[in-house]
Amino acid sequence: MRYTFIDNAYRVVRITGPTHNLLGLEFGDDGEDCVQTAVDLRNDGQSVINQDELIRHVNQGVSDANRDYGANYFAMTIQYAGDDTPPEDIYSVLAYKIIERLVTSESFASE
Repeated sequence: MRYTFIDNAYRVVRITGPTHNLLGLEFGDDGEDCVQTAVDLRNDGQSVINQDELIRHVNQGVSDANRDYGANYFAMTIQYAGDDTPPEDIYSVLAYKIIERLVTSESFASE
């Protein structure tokens, strides 16, 4: 997996043979006025990723990491590539890995 920090988003890219996934997270405060958004970076209207499922799995991964690490992250903006490879449950693992890397102070490359 490759971890980067680009335009205020922590990103991870996972490529395993014919499958590929990108997840970017911008974190904010979880509050009543917060609106969580998901952005397809390909933005071509041809997404094979179910955005509702993606959001659900990202939030599950964030929740699991927060619980395991005593953290309090909230994914304000979720970035993904609509032409990535399903199933969407991989995004739970990717969100968890981003937070794990943050709390253990591992680096993110910048581009």
